[in-house]
Amino acid sequence: MNNSSILTTTFCRKCKKLRSCLETKSNSNYKFLCKECAKEEDLISNCISCGREGVASELLKHGGYCHLCEKDNISECSLCGAETYRSKLIDGICNKCVTGENKQCTKCGEYFNKNKLSSDSLCPKCSIKPHKRLRASEVNEIVECVECGREVLVNDLNDKGLCIYCYCEGLESEIKKLKYKKRAHY
Repeated sequence: MNNSSILTTTFCRKCKKLRSCLETKSNSNYKFLCKECAKEEDLISNCISCGREGVASELLKHGGYCHLCEKDNISECSLCGAETYRSKLIDGICNKCVTGENKQCTKCGEYFNKNKLSSDSLCPKCSIKPHKRLRASEVNEIVECVECGREVLVNDLNDKGLCIYCYCEGLESEIKKLKYKKRAHY
């Protein structure tokens, strides 16, 4: 729940009067401000759905909607299924799908970030299956690593379709930590 328009009756930290105040957190030098003081500091904005006044930065964090309107204005992208605010959808499609950042896997049809798809436009799950079949058939073909796209022999991939460089990155950092601990111990 966002705090864009939740009013609390307390002392305004600026004018020192007991009023309905907005919690402004880090947006101002004052934690609680009444509407008049908040307007003076240009911290007030309106909900794009109902027009309720609220803290501008909080409204922006939540798509321009106040806490009452936010849930009613969240919708799913008709292509990738990502939840986003209705005001940010273009014909029912999210910005990532419109700009081409999300692409469809040619095999399963699910939408993924284009950086996660292989050169064959396969998602990680679909691209691992051919690797496993090739390993089982004991044919040592050249294929791409699922993570980085390097061309390697099928037998040089692990069960997840990762080349030695990709699955050893975690091991490399572990070795460095162990070396550091060993030096610190002496």
